[in-house]
Amino acid sequence: MKISFSNYAKLASFALKKGKVLEFVDLKIQKDGDKKKRRRKQEYLANEISSEQALKTIFPNKTIDIEIFSELEKHIDIFIESKINEKYPSVNNPYHVKFGLTKNISRMLFYLCRFFQPELVVETGIANGFSSSYFLLGLNHANKGELISIDYLFLPWHTKEKVGLAIPKPLRKRHTIILGKSMPELSKLISKTKSFDIFMHDSSHTYKHMMEEYQMVWPHLKIGGFLLSDDVSQNDAFLDFSDQVGENPIIVRKDDRGHFGIIKKQNNQ
Repeated sequence: MKISFSNYAKLASFALKKGKVLEFVDLKIQKDGDKKKRRRKQEYLANEISSEQALKTIFPNKTIDIEIFSELEKHIDIFIESKINEKYPSVNNPYHVKFGLTKNISRMLFYLCRFFQPELVVETGIANGFSSSYFLLGLNHANKGELISIDYLFLPWHTKEKVGLAIPKPLRKRHTIILGKSMPELSKLISKTKSFDIFMHDSSHTYKHMMEEYQMVWPHLKIGGFLLSDDVSQNDAFLDFSDQVGENPIIVRKDDRGHFGIIKKQNNQ
């Protein structure tokens, strides 16, 4: 994300006013350290498969019908069109519409909910709410389950009114949004719910933060459940964690050549 000089000034003022200077410094240190944690890039490329192949691997006997997305994707396209020419970043347009999950990955989220029929899905990172919308559409078709989304208002142009703004209103009945840092909020959630069926990481993509979320969530993910993670090839965290828990990951190629990761929990390690 390119930030103008004026927005850098806003960031500095915001960090001082909100007492977030150490958070910004820590994030910078993590990102600098991640330059040494990108040694497995070729493994992501060597093992990547398409979203269609991933679905056939997970649900070999299910029928895929893309017509089911027509109404939702028309709604999202209209939302994107309304924002594409607005100033970014700004309070009115805090999340770039090009930053959402690609369509091929988003549709996969729907099928995970439609076919697996989870009772509880948890995600970190909401932004405009594109991925949330596909999760919720899947839960709606399954007529079961709920989605809890956690997001942190980290930057001065982030406001609670804009989080998940693209989610269609008819789908929101199964949705709860929690605003706060993912780690403490996940800890609170685990103490209340004990376990959940699907977890998706899509918050800060640093090695340290990704590993912390994975390691916190994994013991509370049900056997047969799924750990999902966006932008996994930005560093080695996803593959390193897969090795730690002894599970074979699925690496899905995104339309933009990035990668999305899936681990199905098959043991209690």
